[in-house]
Amino acid sequence: MLKNSDLIGFNKKAIYLILLFAFSSVNLSNAVVIIVHGAFSSSSSWHSTEGAFFKNLEKTANLMDQTLVTFNWSGSPTKNEIKKAGKMLAKLISSYPKNEHITLIGHSHGGNVINIASQNLLDIGAEILDNVSTITEENLEKEMFNTCDMPINENHEFVGLDLTTTSRNIKSSQQSPKTYKIDCVYQLGTPIDKKQYAPQMKVIKHIFNFYSRGDGVQKIAGFYKQHYPSHERITNIELKITDLKKKKNYKPSHHGIHHPAVASWLLLVPFTLQEEKIGGFQNFEYGKDCTIVFKEKDVPIYLLKQ
Repeated sequence: MLKNSDLIGFNKKAIYLILLFAFSSVNLSNAVVIIVHGAFSSSSSWHSTEGAFFKNLEKTANLMDQTLVTFNWSGSPTKNEIKKAGKMLAKLISSYPKNEHITLIGHSHGGNVINIASQNLLDIGAEILDNVSTITEENLEKEMFNTCDMPINENHEFVGLDLTTTSRNIKSSQQSPKTYKIDCVYQLGTPIDKKQYAPQMKVIKHIFNFYSRGDGVQKIAGFYKQHYPSHERITNIELKITDLKKKKNYKPSHHGIHHPAVASWLLLVPFTLQEEKIGGFQNFEYGKDCTIVFKEKDVPIYLLKQ
C-alpha cells in the first residue's frame, strides 16, 4: 500500500514513475524477489526486514506486486560453503510453481551462490531427462525439487551457445522443458570467476552485473574479475551514486554498493525505465557495457560506454 510518506523528497519525475506503478493494472503477480547476502554478512542488517536496503526494495516490490524474501547461508567464502549454499538456493527456487517470476539479487559472493544454484538447476533437469523417456514441465518441477538432495555433476561451462541444446545431452528441443527458471539476476560487487562460479545461462534469462571502481574488495588482490565475458544476456554495469550534499557522483565501496538509493530503483532496471523512456534507459542495450548513476530522490541515469 502506497503511503504519502513514501513520496517525500522525490522530484516530480520520480513521483510520476512511483504513482504509475502504484495504480497500474499491470503487475507481476506470482513473482518473488530473493535477496542473497555475501560473505561474512549472515548477521548484517542491510538485507534484513529492518535494513534500509530491504525497506526501500520492499516499497518497489510491493508496487509491482512482488514478494520479497531473504535467503540466508553461512557467509563463509570457501568453495565448499558457496556450493552448499547454491544447492540450498536451487532447492528453494525449485519449490516455486513453474509460472513464478523469479528475480535474484546477490551481493558479493551471494552472486556466486546464485551462479552455483543455476548450475545445479540445469544439471538436475538434465539428469532427470537422461533417465526417463517422456517428461512434462509439471513433473520436472517436482522432480527437480526432490533431486536437490542427490549428488550431481559439476557444470563449470560458461554457456553462450545454442539455447535449444543443453550441455548435458538433452535429446531434442521438443523433449526439453523451458530451461529459463530464473528471469533476472542483479549482482552487486560479485567477485567474478568464470571457471569456478560460472552462471548457467540456459537457466538465467538476464544478468545485470553491477560493479564499482571504488570497490577494493571485489577483485581480492587480482584473484577475481569485475566483468563477465561478453554475452548478449549479461550486462556489465559500472555503478555510481550521486552525493546529494556535494552534488557530484562517487564510486561506492564494496559495502556501499548496496546503498538504499540502489534498492529503490533496482527492480525497475532496465525493463520498466526502458519502457517508460526515463533516465536515458530507452537507449539501453543488453550485453553492452554501461554506467548507471543512482540518485537518492531522483530516477537513475543510464550512460552507454563508448
